[in-house]
Amino acid sequence: MARPRRPGTPAWYHNLRAHPDRVTFEIGGRRVPARAEELTGAEREAAMRRIAASQPRFGGYERRTDRKLPVIRLSARG
Repeated sequence: MARPRRPGTPAWYHNLRAHPDRVTFEIGGRRVPARAEELTGAEREAAMRRIAASQPRFGGYERRTDRKLPVIRLSARG
């Protein structure tokens, strides 16, 4: 059974846009403060190709939806 399509952009995206400096990610059990930046244009397209090559389900999902998936870069702070 196919999953229903959700219209619009998910809440996590709006949270990152509103608070790009309140992001952390975890590597090896260590929390790292980060900054979120949405990629656009050629940079976004290149990143999405790399993502889809390593995780094909993302490329498939983007082909099945009417919206452009946001691509976010997390950069460590401090």
